Amino acid sequence: MSLSVAEYAAHRGVRLPTVYRALHEGRIQADADGRIDPSAADRAWKANTRPRWRAGERHGEGDAVVAIEEARRRRVIADAARHELEVARLRGEVIPRARAVGAAHAFAKTLQTACQGWPVRIGPALAATFDLDVQAVTLYLEDAVRDLCAELCAESVDF
Repeated sequence: MSLSVAEYAAHRGVRLPTVYRALHEGRIQADADGRIDPSAADRAWKANTRPRWRAGERHGEGDAVVAIEEARRRRVIADAARHELEVARLRGEVIPRARAVGAAHAFAKTLQTACQGWPVRIGPALAATFDLDVQAVTLYLEDAVRDLCAELCAESVDF
């Protein structure tokens, strides 16, 4: 049973131009009607074609094709991810790392300042509600907030 050039390319797991090049160079033969006997062409292909090894490929007839296809697949996936990231950046969904770190630092500083001012604002009201010494309550709250801030500052955040 003979195959068309396209069918033979699929049979070999190669691109159509590769089969045309092998025909043109005389490494394989086609019948008078342009069809290819796969068993004869496979033998001729093996005898007349010198494998081209690229860095990172495994050595073996099927392995080389698998390694090349895997590399192509990974490249296509990486390109797609890069394009998705670029689209997200253009939509404003992604910001530069330095800007994110700066915004987080500014927010943390604002939060720290607000927390440190809280005991002075709430201490007198709390002391009056429970009939306690204003200065003692305020100092206690300031110490508690300072300890909390120190504990939070000790936490590591990776961006």
